[in-house]
Amino acid sequence: MSEGKQMTFWEHLDELRDVLLRVIAVFAVVCIICFVFKDHLFGIIFWPTKATFPIYRFLGGIVGNLENICPPTVSIINTELTGQLIAHMKMSASAAVVICVPYFFFELGYYLWPALYPRERRAVRFALVGGMMLFYCGMLISYFLVFPLAYRFLLVYEVSESISNMISLSSYTDTLFLLCLLMGILFELPIVAVALAKLGLVDSQFLRRYRRHAILLIVVVAAVVTPTTDIFTLLLVVLPVYLLYEVSIWAVRRK
Repeated sequence: MSEGKQMTFWEHLDELRDVLLRVIAVFAVVCIICFVFKDHLFGIIFWPTKATFPIYRFLGGIVGNLENICPPTVSIINTELTGQLIAHMKMSASAAVVICVPYFFFELGYYLWPALYPRERRAVRFALVGGMMLFYCGMLISYFLVFPLAYRFLLVYEVSESISNMISLSSYTDTLFLLCLLMGILFELPIVAVALAKLGLVDSQFLRRYRRHAILLIVVVAAVVTPTTDIFTLLLVVLPVYLLYEVSIWAVRRK
């Protein structure tokens, strides 16, 4: 978009169309690349089921017995004729979304940049860069910590010894991606808080006053997000999100 140029409504629409076309083109290319590199993609997806996963090795080193920490070996099965192909396509698209997040943010900033004043540009740069970093932090914490421990808990949990676990491919992949995505979204809390403060809807005193209500809401949301019922996994989600709430109070006070 041209700097300092007054554009008509239709020119704005043309510019937006070009941005969307570039985003779709880049997404499609990355999606195809992820689809082609199937072995690498699903190696990452199924890594939390292996004894070599970092959190299992770390906890195994602490307790001195890796076998008691690693999840039991189970069969991941496919019950649909097109199930594996659909899973391949879905996870390729999901991985492409995660990889393309920085580019999506760049295109959004590029489109908004000429219409912003210098102070607004600093705020937008902070929101885009900070939001992107927090999103990836949330996803990484979910992938390396929350999901593997939730996965292990659900595998060892049993209502009867006569029942053996066999996990469907779609159940595993959907749970992994959904949990990582939701954690990434939850980690946007400081950015949302600062944005609301900029709009005059909240301030640091308001956030401090309703801290106990926020903790209760965080626990409820974490209980919905996590697929397990154990307190340990719940705390793995609650604690970092609560810390981000405290960071939000600090950020709003300094805005």
